[in-house]
Amino acid sequence: MSPAKLGVYVHFPWCLRKCPYCDFSSVAAEPRALPHAAYANAVISELDRRAPALGAPTVGSVFFGGGTPSLWQPAELGRVLGAIRSRFAAAGDLEISVECNPSSFDYDRARALLDVGVSRVSIGVQSLDAGRLAFLGRLHDGPSALRAVRDAVRAGVPRVSADLIFGVHGQ
Repeated sequence: MSPAKLGVYVHFPWCLRKCPYCDFSSVAAEPRALPHAAYANAVISELDRRAPALGAPTVGSVFFGGGTPSLWQPAELGRVLGAIRSRFAAAGDLEISVECNPSSFDYDRARALLDVGVSRVSIGVQSLDAGRLAFLGRLHDGPSALRAVRDAVRAGVPRVSADLIFGVHGQ
């Protein structure tokens, strides 16, 4: 039996707007006001404090969740990813995922995420129905959600997923 692979989760706690259904720790903020580098420094500092206690595991997945990690400057996200890679061995099939919202994701963002090593994006489509999107407090519409998925595929992201919420009140 081979040893278990370590999964690393990095939380990015900012969004353009807090969705009323979201239970995750996040706050609304303008992207220009975010402490992109300072937050990356804090995550790397936390990693430095905790890594020694973990020994020498092999990392099988890294997941950037939130909040809206697609708001994070890709270079800073990449710096955190580089710190993880420098402290742990990586599995040959290492998956690096980033949660993205259609309102902060396009072809250029997809390319920038690929450039720092991301291999999967999970796009928070939630619904394509205008009424449900409004009820859920989402900033995007159906066409822009589909555009985000197409942009990810066109940019060459190896794995693309779209989150959908089912069972919304009245559904």
